[in-house]
Amino acid sequence: MDFSIILWAFLGTLYGLFIGIIPSSGSNKALILLFSVASYFWGMPYEFVAFSTAAAVACTVGDSFAGVYIGVPGANSAAATMVEGFPLTKKGRSSYAIALAVTTSGIQGLVWVLPVIIILPVYLNFVHLLMIPEIWCVIIFSFLSVSLLTSSNPLKGFVAVALGIGLGAIGSDVVGNARFVFGHPDYFYDGVSVVIIATGLFCIPELWELWKTKISYERQSSNFQQIKEGIRDAFRLWRHSFLGGAIGFFYGCLPGYGGMGSEWLSYGIATKMKRKFDTPFGEGAPEGLVAPEGVNNAGKAGALMPTLLLGIPGSTWTMIIMGLWQFVGFGIGESYLLEDQKFLNTVFGSYIFALLFTVMLSLCLAGPLSTILRINKYIFIVTIICVTWWACISTNFYSSVLEDTIMFFLFSAFGFACKYYRISRPAILLGFILSSKVEEYSYQLYDMYEFNQVITRPFVIVVIVLAILMVIFSRKIKVDYV
Repeated sequence: MDFSIILWAFLGTLYGLFIGIIPSSGSNKALILLFSVASYFWGMPYEFVAFSTAAAVACTVGDSFAGVYIGVPGANSAAATMVEGFPLTKKGRSSYAIALAVTTSGIQGLVWVLPVIIILPVYLNFVHLLMIPEIWCVIIFSFLSVSLLTSSNPLKGFVAVALGIGLGAIGSDVVGNARFVFGHPDYFYDGVSVVIIATGLFCIPELWELWKTKISYERQSSNFQQIKEGIRDAFRLWRHSFLGGAIGFFYGCLPGYGGMGSEWLSYGIATKMKRKFDTPFGEGAPEGLVAPEGVNNAGKAGALMPTLLLGIPGSTWTMIIMGLWQFVGFGIGESYLLEDQKFLNTVFGSYIFALLFTVMLSLCLAGPLSTILRINKYIFIVTIICVTWWACISTNFYSSVLEDTIMFFLFSAFGFACKYYRISRPAILLGFILSSKVEEYSYQLYDMYEFNQVITRPFVIVVIVLAILMVIFSRKIKVDYV
């Protein structure tokens, strides 16, 4: 990688780690905030890819800090870590807990990014086999996946996808005719900005949760003997770690789902496995900490698979990062991008760099880094609101500040309503992101293929079988991420 790309990956790592450590933040917020500066990277798109990828990876590692030190997860995916990590802190074993968590996350992140790196070049030899019916089926499968697996009520999941597709239909149709512009074609012709949708759905409602959360922080210092023990036990518990990584990678690969809730699945399985420690679960059991931590970055690696191969986001964070990368000129899902070796080197190079650097930084400076938790939450909340509003108005180059501000408040209220009525927000965002694709491919499928030509294609049959299996087994995984 070029020095400039390494530099921006380094800066993205620091930024992502900082945001990740703050309670109730997570990679979604970290990426949404980058829309406010994306326009400044038009002349250096590869540097922006490095910065955003590193930020997402580092933020995932940083999410563990709040759960371990103060019992408030940095993101939903770190909630299972909190169950065992915070009791260890109360016993004076915080350095051990954070070392165990970040070492596990780092190892599994590295292990499970390798299949993605290996598969991408192989995929180029078979990309010509994926025609319109195959891509259309994968899109529909992603809608089914996010509807069944991110909501305890499948009907609400399907309604959420429909809402997202409806929002994506605002602006113009596939031939350029204006539709659903509500009397303001100048503003709505290009559609609703993905920044406004993502901010309203995932940023502002979560800040309200942080506002209501009581945070109590006691100063922590690094205990290098405990850190050494944590690193050692992360390797000793490799079976639990690998279990979490395998589950995270598998569910991360499911288009649209992204593995939400899979950390609880791995935690539940870990409680049934053969143990090396006698500490009861819920009181600081190392096995219960390692299993969900194995999910985190392995799930990130898995989510890159459908995103880069097909342009169908594997999770919420890839939905957002797709918008960022497309903003600076990369057509995610286009086959030519997989032939751009510099792009692929930037994505995976910055992923690996951020993972290694974040783990080393977390191990060496665990105590000092935890002081970030002392930042007044109200200052953080106000700052995030201001920056996200700036991101919303800057994407249109400040040409429609009033309209963007109104939409910012409307979709924030919409996000609150979805959270209150437990309507899957990931499903809405996925429907919005893939709205134009599903419309375009549906028209082409109808015009160019007969039903028998579609249903007898081998890949389509495989997708149908997977869909049936998902319908059957989705009830086994109770996830309600709204």
